[in-house]
Parts: sequence; C-alpha cells; structure tokens
Amino acid sequence: MSFYKAIIAISFSLFLFSCQPIEEANVRVKNNISNVKVGDLMYGDEYIPGSIITGDNTGYVTISDERDHWPKTMYLTFYMTANNRTVSLQTISPYTIDAGDDLTITLDDNTPVFSPR
Repeated sequence: MSFYKAIIAISFSLFLFSCQPIEEANVRVKNNISNVKVGDLMYGDEYIPGSIITGDNTGYVTISDERDHWPKTMYLTFYMTANNRTVSLQTISPYTIDAGDDLTITLDDNTPVFSPR
C-alpha cells in the first residue's frame, strides 16, 4: 500500500510544481471623444462590454492569466459611432498592464487611431 501512496504523493507534487499561479489585473475605458459613442471594445483578446457616450467609462474588466504571461502590451480596438455612421478603429500605440494593476485607457480627440478594415 505504501507504494501507491508514494506514487500519489509524487504525482501530486509534480502537479503542484507544474501549475503557474494565476495573476489578475483590471482594465476599463473612458470615452472623452467629443460627441461620439464607442463600443465593442477589445483590449487585445479581452472583451470590454459596454457602449459608452462621451464622458462615460466602462466598468473594470478583470484579466486573469498565469504569472509568466505578465506584463501584457496590447492595442485597443473599438467601434465609434457619430451622426449615424460607424467606423472600426484601433489605437496606434499599445497599452501596457501588469499583474495587480488597474488600467484606465482614456480615448480623447487626440488619441492616434487608424481603421484596420
């Protein structure tokens, strides 16, 4: 019986050492672009729900990943609507977040963007 206990103990030890701890960070977006609504926000592969008008912000979205995948540097993509016209945009500069951070990405009239489509 002790042979089986040893196998179980070794297997459990290997499992513990192979698991990376999960780290978290929070990200949200503030819209300071004049007279527009932005929505379908994506920080890299992370969806940020909400459609926000000028002056509003989304709630924080928690990003979780293994410790060795931090920090993260990603672009923000979104749809902007003004005068019943919608365009897909992406920021030219990426935003960096590290584990434990609270990142607020502020979009304003001077944020450099381009249309990826």
